[in-house]
Amino acid sequence: MRNHQEHLKLEIDSKRHHVVDELSEKLLKISFGEPTDSTLNALPPITSVRELTKELPCLCNEVFHVLGPFNLEATYQRALARELRDRGVTVLSEVEIPIEYKGQRIATRRVDLYLKLDKPVILELKAVVTGLKTEHLKQLKFYMTYFKVTEGYLINFPHVTGFPDGQQRALPRARVTTERWTWCQ
Repeated sequence: MRNHQEHLKLEIDSKRHHVVDELSEKLLKISFGEPTDSTLNALPPITSVRELTKELPCLCNEVFHVLGPFNLEATYQRALARELRDRGVTVLSEVEIPIEYKGQRIATRRVDLYLKLDKPVILELKAVVTGLKTEHLKQLKFYMTYFKVTEGYLINFPHVTGFPDGQQRALPRARVTTERWTWCQ
């Protein structure tokens, strides 16, 4: 009886290690921005800036339609990154830009989404009620200049503060604002 119990314990441990290994492999793919298996869905992969320009408004509106207007920028960012990875795009999230003063790092800035296509692209996301402002564009230009990227998009997911109550459940369908910017260095 004791041998049988030990055998069962070893079998359970083996299965547990196998599951952990599978999860670890998937987590590594996610954390390093690897695209997901694009053969799992019927949508064609996005491989160029031209294709991204065509598809991005639809992807953003899909994210907004599913999540609604009560979320933070980071939530929309994660959902959009997933949509892009599902379309075969390599996406890097929260890419740090070190800010140095006299040789010492004193701060960092972060690019929301850095896409690797036929040319690199930066997506700067916002979730603001007031709409996009000049300082948002300046932020995108700073990132584009730092990375020497010529294509960038400023995207606003119209945000409603707080949490939905009974009257706010049936909000009119708002649209996400997407602005394309090219920057000549």
